[in-house]
Amino acid sequence: IKADVGSNLANVLGDATVTPLELTNAYATIAAQGMKATPHIVASVTDSRGNLVYEAPGADKRTQEFDPEVMAAATYALSQVVETGSGKPAQAIGRPAAGKTGTSTDNKSAWFAGFTPGLATVVGLYQSGPEGEQEQITPFGRWADMRNPEITGGSWPVEAWTSYMQAATANLPVGEFL
Repeated sequence: IKADVGSNLANVLGDATVTPLELTNAYATIAAQGMKATPHIVASVTDSRGNLVYEAPGADKRTQEFDPEVMAAATYALSQVVETGSGKPAQAIGRPAAGKTGTSTDNKSAWFAGFTPGLATVVGLYQSGPEGEQEQITPFGRWADMRNPEITGGSWPVEAWTSYMQAATANLPVGEFL
């Protein structure tokens, strides 16, 4: 899967659109020290007897795409977002976490993309208009009660990510970043 982000230099500021699956695969590659896998919504299915019923093509194929030392530096930088930056709510999962909040141009999407040792997850929030066009996100919940209401990656998306990851990692080993 490749997003068509073009050559616009503002892409790094949230001008282009990528899917949650594409972004999750990017963050999973960072978490795996540069080993990239083919993303799948469902990688495999086993029945109640443990028999493999379905396996997505290439589900077990991984390739080294980036230097592990570079990925370790990226992981450290992303862990600082959780430790001291806009991703602080993610600390509530009680295990090492790294990620990045993001809000696109004109507040048309808000994201938290992050990972723990062993699991990468992305929460993306969008709002569509009557013709399917992306609109500015209408603040809701406690964010609607603020003086300057705005949904950003550091608001609902990081809190939703944290809530999901608490449940999703509950029975996984804690692990640590390399």
